[in-house]
Amino acid sequence: MVRIVRKDGVAELYEHLKDQFADLKTTVMDTIMEIIQTQVIQAGIKWIIGLLIPVGVFVKASMAIIDVVKLFIQCVAQIIELIKVFTDSVVAIASGKVGAVAKSKKII
Repeated sequence: MVRIVRKDGVAELYEHLKDQFADLKTTVMDTIMEIIQTQVIQAGIKWIIGLLIPVGVFVKASMAIIDVVKLFIQCVAQIIELIKVFTDSVVAIASGKVGAVAKSKKII
């Protein structure tokens, strides 16, 4: 880099760095696309095999139920917080503290 600055100046150093980052961007994007394509192909193959096996429908339904339960478990804290904010707002409105509810900035 020092050699480039001495020989051609700062403008050439900028062009050199820009070229290096363009190559890096291309490499990273290519790698990401390969990973995504591999995952999509694997998921497609699993889905097709699941359709070919008679028990596949039962397995798919079971997996879907498990996924929903996992999602519910992951979101339970947010659901509890939503219920708490809702009940606190209802209590505040019932006790005449409408201004406090209007000023509340708690958003889930």
